Amino acid sequence: MKNLSLILNVILLIAVAYLFVQHFAAKDGSSENAEPVAKSTTIGNIVYVNSDTLLDNFEFYQNLRSKLVKKQDSLESVLAYRGKKLEEEVRKYQETAGTMSASQRALTEDGLVKKEQRLYQQRDQLLEQLAQEESDMTDELHKKLYGFLSDYNEKKGYDFILGFQRGSGILHANDSLDITEEVLKGLNAASCN
Repeated sequence: MKNLSLILNVILLIAVAYLFVQHFAAKDGSSENAEPVAKSTTIGNIVYVNSDTLLDNFEFYQNLRSKLVKKQDSLESVLAYRGKKLEEEVRKYQETAGTMSASQRALTEDGLVKKEQRLYQQRDQLLEQLAQEESDMTDELHKKLYGFLSDYNEKKGYDFILGFQRGSGILHANDSLDITEEVLKGLNAASCN
């Protein structure tokens, strides 16, 4: 029985090797008769925009970003004020807790815990609101940018307009393909109108 299994394995191995050789030998032989493939000499009309430079100098984006930062600072100061106010109440409670009855302490502690929970809920709501505003700002920025580039590309006829930024998948780009300044001027002019 063991010999039969060994013989079958050897036969299968020989058959697989034969098929393997036949398969690759047929491809090598057929390539000699095939027509040579012509290589394309046109690269395409490709340009790029430096995304970092664009965002640093696009006035519309800077205005939106400034408003968002001001709002974030305002919300942080409101939350800090409310947090300090709660801390003050806790400190006062700790100073007077020894003179209170057990029911007064329980009632006061319950009130402080509820205030703390409300403060955390407000913080979470404000952070969620801020994140939504940032997402909306990003969407608005992309709409403006893609709308402008679509119109711009109709006039120029590029095949690709790539976004380049430090640390991206594009490791090197020829400076002669950089249209950032031209796009930036057009975007700033369009957002002023």
